[in-house]
Amino acid sequence: MRIEKGSDITKNVKIIEWIKNEILISISNLFNLIFKGVKPIDDGLQNAIANLIMLSYLLGKRLGISFDEIDHKIKEKAKEGIKEEHSIETWFGDLSKLEKHMDNREWYKLNKDLRLSKVLQIVILAIILILISLNVPQLSLILLLIPIPFALIGTLSNIKNNIISLIIPLFALILLSKPIYAVDIFINSIVPGTVIGIIVKKILSKEDSNKYEPIFAGSIVFMLSIVVHYIISKYAFGADILNEMIQVFNESIESQKSLLQSISNNELLSTTNIIDTFKNIIPTILFFRGMISAIIIYFVEIYALKRMKYGSFDEIKFRNFYLPGNAIVISFILYLLMLGLSYIKTPLYTDAIFLNLQMVFNFMFIVQGIAVSIYFIKKWLKNGINKKVFIGAMCVGIFGMTGISFIGMVDSILDFRNVRAYKSI
Repeated sequence: MRIEKGSDITKNVKIIEWIKNEILISISNLFNLIFKGVKPIDDGLQNAIANLIMLSYLLGKRLGISFDEIDHKIKEKAKEGIKEEHSIETWFGDLSKLEKHMDNREWYKLNKDLRLSKVLQIVILAIILILISLNVPQLSLILLLIPIPFALIGTLSNIKNNIISLIIPLFALILLSKPIYAVDIFINSIVPGTVIGIIVKKILSKEDSNKYEPIFAGSIVFMLSIVVHYIISKYAFGADILNEMIQVFNESIESQKSLLQSISNNELLSTTNIIDTFKNIIPTILFFRGMISAIIIYFVEIYALKRMKYGSFDEIKFRNFYLPGNAIVISFILYLLMLGLSYIKTPLYTDAIFLNLQMVFNFMFIVQGIAVSIYFIKKWLKNGINKKVFIGAMCVGIFGMTGISFIGMVDSILDFRNVRAYKSI
């Protein structure tokens, strides 16, 4: 249809009238096709429905409603239908599928890679923050946040820009600070942040994926980065990080020995025994550090993506956290393997391995147990069931972390919250 020229208001009115007329024609065509009994694969039916959707978007645009606002409202209406248990949801689950489809449409924005100019701006800002934290001891905690901008680059950009974002800060830090510090920050912050960002991009692009896998994968990445950093520091810079850490711990124990002597017996206060125990649980400490860092980076990145309007990601909240099924199975198999090796008395350090596996196993379930507790507390408070909250708080107070770990373990099997994309073994 050709619209004659006129003022902007006149053109807008004419276009709106044309869209209204086209909507009526499309509805009429759709009803005729349905009456004839066409199949879902029929092009005419698909064209009629697509035309109606397109015209609705165009009408909204001419009335001052953006396409993004229409998408947001569609998602809101789908959520309302799910909450109200509409028949189309309870019978077919179509509203849940529509909600996931809208989530994926939001995610498509992330596939539009950041331009190199934007990536360089983020990298320069990160380098400035690193230099500030290195030169101002009071602001050294900023280093904990350094992986976040590189995680955002990993999620929002392509491989080429990711490589550039890794190379530039490495050489810049070598020139502007001590090489050993540059390598430390590069291996323990920049690389893990980038890897987590790439994993986030991969996971969020899949509809039925576990949205919390970047946390578990990030924990492993942080552990590996520490091992790599230890090897490079020892053989390239002659610095034994592990030995230095043990010496600091030993000095701390010696300085507090007199205090501990008054509250314990001599056998427990043996410095050698304490140091040996500390050495044995170093893998667990590294895992704790890695998982906590991964949790912080992941949720801060998701919050940043929300603020940057790359999507709502409403379902990604700590209270919905659950462990990936493969992580649970692998941990349990290793646990049983070490148990078997301890019975046949192999020359391996099975006691130390067994201890670390047990602590890691418990820690993972504690994290999930805390998420489950937060989920139900918020749910009960929202529904005004204060009695359940009180009873739950009493149970946690009585059983402590053991009870929370047990809740996490049972939830990993039964999925009390119905949040898992797929069932664990």
